[in-house]
Amino acid sequence: MLNVVGRRPLLALLISFGNPSVYMERVFDFRQPEKMLQRSRGRYRPYVPDTTFKRWVLSGLQYAIALGAAANIAVLSWQLGVGTVCCWWPETVFGPLVWTILSIPIHLAGTFAIRLRVRRIDTDEEKHMDIRFPQWLRQIPKRLSGYWKSEWVPAVAQDKIRTVSFEEGKVYVAWSWLLSTATVIHILFGSLVLSGLLFIGPRDALLVIFRYVVSVLVCRILVTFELAGMRVRYVPDPDQKGSFDVVNLENKFIRHRVSTHERDPHTAEEV
Repeated sequence: MLNVVGRRPLLALLISFGNPSVYMERVFDFRQPEKMLQRSRGRYRPYVPDTTFKRWVLSGLQYAIALGAAANIAVLSWQLGVGTVCCWWPETVFGPLVWTILSIPIHLAGTFAIRLRVRRIDTDEEKHMDIRFPQWLRQIPKRLSGYWKSEWVPAVAQDKIRTVSFEEGKVYVAWSWLLSTATVIHILFGSLVLSGLLFIGPRDALLVIFRYVVSVLVCRILVTFELAGMRVRYVPDPDQKGSFDVVNLENKFIRHRVSTHERDPHTAEEV
């Protein structure tokens, strides 16, 4: 989401390196990307910088935190490889570093999966535009220019965010299952590498865990802040807006969301 909708690929790359773990909860949970951008009661609302200087300070702080987390993971992976021995891969010192770097292709594959479902647009013409491969190649300079302008601006300070969604196709379903399989393999590989390290004491192991947890937590905080900023700037598609209705199902009143085109004014009741 940070790359496709937020248009901040460099920050997303740093976060993916500083966060080598992958969400196990979302391995087989294919959420609708546009629903992640919808505002709801009780969700966190981030600080909105009101001056250009504050925007630059906030953006610089984000990059400093992401770069620090990535550097911590890189140094830690190298120290683990040099100072320990993997019992089933003893001839190399790159075991932990390989596990760390392999998280980047998985995050990139997740970005491609999201791109198959949603795309950020700037005008109404782009909403109905059927982009072929030659057109996509011709739009690369324009797209890179847009990425360069939005890369250094926090999502909460960007222009209004509008998106267009696509239905799940065969490519998306197949790619999602391949991504799920790769995520499970990555988790198993990391478990084998870290559990197979020799010549490391309990106190050093606690320090390693602490450094991993710190990097993961700060990266999660950055992602949460950016997603909250996207929700603030997000403008829903009027055709996709819905409202809550109450239906009587086996004498139980249940709230469900229906499209504005499906609403019946004679049967709708107030919640």
